[in-house]
Amino acid sequence: MDKLEGVYALGDKVIATGKAIAYNGAAITDAQVRYSVTRTPVRKWYYWSWWYRGPSFDQSPVQITSGMTTTDATGKFEFDFEAIAGNVNGGEDISHYNYALAVEVIDINGETREGSSSVNIGEKGLMLSADLPQQIDKQAIPKVKISSENLNGQDVPMSGQWELRYIAPRQDEKVNRLWGYPEFQGPSNSDFESRLPLFYKNQ
Repeated sequence: MDKLEGVYALGDKVIATGKAIAYNGAAITDAQVRYSVTRTPVRKWYYWSWWYRGPSFDQSPVQITSGMTTTDATGKFEFDFEAIAGNVNGGEDISHYNYALAVEVIDINGETREGSSSVNIGEKGLMLSADLPQQIDKQAIPKVKISSENLNGQDVPMSGQWELRYIAPRQDEKVNRLWGYPEFQGPSNSDFESRLPLFYKNQ
């Protein structure tokens, strides 16, 4: 099986290709090819300290299609399938789906050869990541490296624009206390809020 490349999203038509080769290196022509595609949901992981939340849906593999095709004069073959979603009860717990492709090539002598491949497909087919330091001097912004990959970890050439924005913190969001609750309170509530707006005073 040839490695699937490119960017796919749920609902897309995926074309899989491969080539049947005999043990002596010769192409197997006009041979029957039996194929099947099985879908398995991949869940998101939620970590809270040492505990994680398990799946709330069925993760059993489901065969979504199967069929027959033949190799051409060079031993090549292809088939297509629709990347349909499933496990509707998974909701937001599903990260993406893994589609496992399995083929069996049967030559004129009745001998069978097997091959397989897989591809990850989700609602979003592209992942972007940026190599940014935690602190940046706005007077000397460094070069930013942005990488784009599909869900299979393959680099995908892309073009676009990026911009750096300042996002003011929300006043109703607080960070966890970094020290123990003091027995004696020095500043007043208003003074504390003005100096340390992101921290709790009495909690």
